Parts: sequence; structure tokens; C-alpha cells
Amino acid sequence: MPRKQSIGPLFLGLLCLAPIGGCANRIDLRSGAAGPALSPNSSMAVIGATKEDNPLVAEARDAVVKSLARRGHAIVPQAPARIEIGLTDRLATTGVGVIGGNTLSAAKGHKFLQSCKDRTYRLTLTYYSAGSDVSVTRAWAEEQHCKGAIRDSIASLADKAVSALALGSSSETSNRRGVQ
Repeated sequence: MPRKQSIGPLFLGLLCLAPIGGCANRIDLRSGAAGPALSPNSSMAVIGATKEDNPLVAEARDAVVKSLARRGHAIVPQAPARIEIGLTDRLATTGVGVIGGNTLSAAKGHKFLQSCKDRTYRLTLTYYSAGSDVSVTRAWAEEQHCKGAIRDSIASLADKAVSALALGSSSETSNRRGVQ
């Protein structure tokens, strides 16, 4: 008499793998800018971010400098135009808004069967033209992660923020593969 196959062990195995599978995923990468596009082949000085501040800030600075160089821009310490780099890490359940009700960075809810709290990693670029203390263009890129580390996101955030700076006023959502 043939023996009956049970699907119980297979089902139990798949059920155990489901929460793990949610970690390696497509990551939404949001970016945008407000202000005019950065002129091609511009020279600028980096202000505010020094290597002594924090190792992550130094990595963000280096990634932005490399991304700018790939697009033909030069970092010159005494250049009259300046760019400032900011890097933040916060709970994703906390959104950021401005007076008037606009949302700069939306809060994210918890996913079904998610085992950890999401974090939002955001890199901002503020460009100042020669002889002005008023920003000309602000660009940003952000990702939300459950298990991924900010260090693993810096290069993609820098590339997207520099791309947004080059486009000027824009908003975009793309995705990449990585640890959610």
C-alpha cells in the first residue's frame, strides 16, 4: 500500500523562511531637489563635513565628492561656490514636515510579520552659489531599512542626491536590491 505524503513539514519550512525572506528585498530609493539644476562642470568647496566629525559623515563626504567628480564637477577648497552635506538616521515612524503642511520625508508604517523597526537614512546636499549665504538648490535621497546598515546605503544615497542636484527641481522613486 503506497504511503501518503504529508505537506505539513514543507508548509512549516516555508512558514519559517517567510520572515527571513522579507529582509533581502528591493529597497525604495526616494530622491528630489528644490531649486535650479547645478551647472555642468562646476567647481565648489565642501563645507560643514570634515573627516574629524564622524566616520559615517566622512564616508558620505567621500561618496558625494566621487559622485560629483564622475559628473565632471571639481572640489576646490577655495572655490566661491559651496556644497554642504548632511546625513541623518532616524526611526522611520517619524516623518519630517514643514510649516504649511508639506511633507519632506513621510513616516513609514510597520509591515505585516516584520520583526524589527524601520530606520530612515537620508543624505542631503545644499548648494550655495558664489558670494551668497542663501541656498540655491537643496537635493536629497533617502531609504528606509529594517536590517540594513546606514554604511551600506551611503554610496547609493550620494549618487541619487547628486543626480537630483544635477536635475534641479524634481522628485523620483527608484529601487535597488539590498538588505531591507
